[in-house]
Amino acid sequence: MVDRPHPVQSLRVRTTCRALIECVGDIDRLQWLDGEQRERAAAIRAIAAHAHRRKRHFFKYSTRPGDAAVARRLGLVARPGYMMALALETRHEPTVRGWTALPWHVQSGDRM
Repeated sequence: MVDRPHPVQSLRVRTTCRALIECVGDIDRLQWLDGEQRERAAAIRAIAAHAHRRKRHFFKYSTRPGDAAVARRLGLVARPGYMMALALETRHEPTVRGWTALPWHVQSGDRM
């Protein structure tokens, strides 16, 4: 998150979570969140509340299956989106087709 076009805040949330928030216009974009799974829902709630207290909108995206459910439980609007994975070589096509089964998740701050 170096040399970003917009200001970035670093927050410690709960015991294990750290977050990077990019402030774009009136939107706080959750660009990166780490920490233990058991604290993620509370961290997302705290970050959304932080934006609300500052009269800002909150945005995040993730490929983690539980994040949409957490967003709905918190009263946030969850919209389906799209992700493209491109196999640069034919031998990589099976991996790309099965990306949802891979042990990684993409969040807003990730760049490919």
